[in-house]
Amino acid sequence: MLKDSNTFAKLERTLRHNGSLSLFEEEHGPVRRRMMITSSELPESLREIPGAAAFEASFDTTDSTLSAVIDIETLMPLSAITPDGEDPGQDYAEGFIRALLDALQDEDGFSLPICTFLSFSGFYSVCPGR
Repeated sequence: MLKDSNTFAKLERTLRHNGSLSLFEEEHGPVRRRMMITSSELPESLREIPGAAAFEASFDTTDSTLSAVIDIETLMPLSAITPDGEDPGQDYAEGFIRALLDALQDEDGFSLPICTFLSFSGFYSVCPGR
């Protein structure tokens, strides 16, 4: 389940009220999954790498989470994507990495959590802390 479903629900209400989520759904179809990306504990073996950061994705459709370590300066992976619980599958992993890299490359910067709405043909991410 989502790491913080209350924050996500509040954000979704705001986005529905201001129409931005409706615009996304008009172009990409209905939201079929929600994902929240948060920080996670960096493995001790990677703590000496200056740009290393650990991230975790939680979803509204499964109790499993996915974790990865990325060098946020080079955007290179420093670990494999690892599930906690049953592996939710390739589709979940791809959505996690696409949304994370998109947020990390945003010229305005990013903040956590990254709240992402996924449809069959696209995703819409918002960093409510920005």
